[in-house]
Amino acid sequence: MITIGICDDEQKSREILLSFCRQLFVDKENYEIKEFVSGEEVLKSEKTDILLLDIEMCGIDGIVVKDELQNQGEEVDILFITNYSERMQEAYGKNVFGFLHKPLQYLEFQKEMQKIIKDLEARYKSVLIRGIDRYRTIYMRDIVYIKVYGKYVKVHTVLEDNVFFDDRNMKDWEKRLKNSGFVMTHQSYLVNLFWIEKVGKESVLLKNGEVINISRRKKNIFMEEYMKYVLKYAR
Repeated sequence: MITIGICDDEQKSREILLSFCRQLFVDKENYEIKEFVSGEEVLKSEKTDILLLDIEMCGIDGIVVKDELQNQGEEVDILFITNYSERMQEAYGKNVFGFLHKPLQYLEFQKEMQKIIKDLEARYKSVLIRGIDRYRTIYMRDIVYIKVYGKYVKVHTVLEDNVFFDDRNMKDWEKRLKNSGFVMTHQSYLVNLFWIEKVGKESVLLKNGEVINISRRKKNIFMEEYMKYVLKYAR
């Protein structure tokens, strides 16, 4: 289910964006649209996957909303709506995909939304965990890192169960997760770049507080892939 938020204090703009969304998702059932008339409403609500956000609004404007969501660590893909180009520079941020200019045009909306949807689909790919006594499908994004466990691996996640045993080896997992934001920091660790909080000279700090070493052999490749990831998502 993809949840789309439309936040604009002008009713006409909300109506146009609502019609654009319905046109774009005409053949899809797994989506939900929420309307907000202010930035305050957005910050008080359950978060959406995509947020169509007006920059200029009464009260809290779109840039303040963007900054607050980023401070909260929320994963919301933002597409800004604007009448002006003067504030575009300060509107850029980690989760900002682009800008739509008023008067709104469907083809421009379609082009920008397709980029976001493609990113969401890649982000929420799933994998099968194949344990000894159970199988389970989880999102790749929920995997923090994978660690060698004898001939097999343990998959460390943010889920309530936390750790899963899998009877395939690290080479198999590295192949399965290639080009999905996972990189070896060490021959025993395959790390999800999304969960890295900070990179040091010889280790990485994860968002869950764990520290994982970076081996000399893996460091150059790791740093190259990490910088590509940072540049991609530091929009």
